[in-house]
Parts: sequence; C-alpha cells; structure tokens
Amino acid sequence: MIIDGNYGSTLDERLPFADEVIWLKTPRLKTTFRVIKRSIKSRVFGKNRPDIAEEFKEKWDKEYLEFLKFVWTFPEKEFPQIEQKIKEFNVESKVIILKNRKDKEKYLANYGRKAKN
Repeated sequence: MIIDGNYGSTLDERLPFADEVIWLKTPRLKTTFRVIKRSIKSRVFGKNRPDIAEEFKEKWDKEYLEFLKFVWTFPEKEFPQIEQKIKEFNVESKVIILKNRKDKEKYLANYGRKAKN
C-alpha cells in the first residue's frame, strides 16, 4: 500500500498498515527554496508541475505566504508529532529517512534489487 502526504490527522489510521514509511526529511532551506523556485517557474514561465491542472495559476498572495510559513515551520511543528506516532505504533524499524538526492537514489537502487528477488 502506498500512501502519500503529510496528513498528521490520519497517521493513526495509516501507520499500523505501513510496510515501509519513507520520510522525505529535506532541510527546510532546500524545501522552501524548491517551493519558491516551483512558483517562479509556474508564474513566470507558465510551467506547472505534471500533477497540477494546466489552467492553475499560482498566486503570490496572503495564502501563498501562509504556505511558505507552513513549509518553513514544518520541522518544529510537525516532526515531533510524526516521531511520536512512529514510536506509538512501534514502526521505527519500517522508517526510511531520505534527506537528499543521494539518499533517494541509493534507496531506489536498493528497492529495484529487492523487487527483482
């Protein structure tokens, strides 16, 4: 089962059934930079991500600033709760933390080997 997202309110329902928990724990500066870069591409060059409707136009408004604040403060506000839930459901052994592209590539290379066996 693959479940995507950072929906803390449903971790109780999802963690007990997880085969693996892949935590993309990217540094906040990099994450925030990527959000801003993505917004610039969308707004200036008209290039939306593949998962965004073509007609969607990113707005740089109060909501966008609130989203940037959410991204920036996510580690302080959400990491402790996520860590607590991981301990509560005793799934520490299933957690794979990926902090950068190198970690991701290494994981995917190993995952491919596991899938072939």
